[in-house]
Amino acid sequence: MKLSKSSLIASITLVAAFFPLMAQASFIGDSATLTYNNFAFNTPVVFSSPSTVGNNVEFSGQGTDVFGQIWNMMGDVFDDGIKLSWTESTRNGNGNISAGNGRFGFDLSFASSVVPLLSLSSYTTTYPTTSSSLDNITSTGPNSVHFGFNGLYSGDTYIFSGEVPEPATLALFGFGLFGFAVSRRKASNNKNA
Repeated sequence: MKLSKSSLIASITLVAAFFPLMAQASFIGDSATLTYNNFAFNTPVVFSSPSTVGNNVEFSGQGTDVFGQIWNMMGDVFDDGIKLSWTESTRNGNGNISAGNGRFGFDLSFASSVVPLLSLSSYTTTYPTTSSSLDNITSTGPNSVHFGFNGLYSGDTYIFSGEVPEPATLALFGFGLFGFAVSRRKASNNKNA
């Protein structure tokens, strides 16, 4: 079986897209925005946004819930993920608040980075006998993601990570798919002629 020129190019491009580079880009240097949504806070948590992703904590804010508990929240974006953490400061760090599924939410978006499928890498808490309060991680667009929680427990830390696709690799892969489709169509036309 002889390969046509376009089939050969498509095959080489697809192999090049997958083989050497499961290349990983980075969120570093991109502009990011983090917002926090919570019905149970009298004073909302406000992060200064947007922030350029670098080697320091990008987002920190403070809010007061309906019980008068003061919460300090942080978001630290790194190469391929984010760490969300919070502490309650009015009850000697023993504060907590819970509600229905997804009632406490963080929304992270980037100016240009494509957000990969993120998953929970690790979770820690200092609150006794508390399991994870994470409800969902939902893509809200190519450059944004939502993290939903059903409760906040002082000392919680969540780390989410995933591979950030390299833009050049995605372009190469797209070019390969296009070439492959053209070669298949050409082969189909030749058979019917």
